Amino acid sequence: MSWFHPSPTPVTNAPCSAKQIVRKGISSLPKGFTFLKGYPVNGLGGKKKKIEYSYILSRNSKYLISLARKGRKNEGLKITLLNSRKKAIATSYVEGKYYDAIQYTCQRTGIYYIRFTYDTKKTSDYCSGGVLSFRR
Repeated sequence: MSWFHPSPTPVTNAPCSAKQIVRKGISSLPKGFTFLKGYPVNGLGGKKKKIEYSYILSRNSKYLISLARKGRKNEGLKITLLNSRKKAIATSYVEGKYYDAIQYTCQRTGIYYIRFTYDTKKTSDYCSGGVLSFRR
């Protein structure tokens, strides 16, 4: 078979289905919380370490920002809630441990930023979703 010369086929990572992961997160919201917004968190295979979104939060409302992942365990992805001056006011990474969600009771109506950050030393899964919900 001298005429057959196989060429290597490049191996590519499966595409990130962050929107489907967000839908999964919406379906698992705790009782009493109402869905507000879903956030695809596509780290582009590790090329994009921070993904940031903004949202206007209302005073005296309790918010839950949760992660949705393909696997069950959260390692290497943290949520940080920032105020209008981009000062961190809550995080899901506490004392070396990654948590799946943060709750925050808003004290002042205004624009807030939700930042998702991948720790490239702790994860190789750069496809996730974030879900914002609230309870009055």
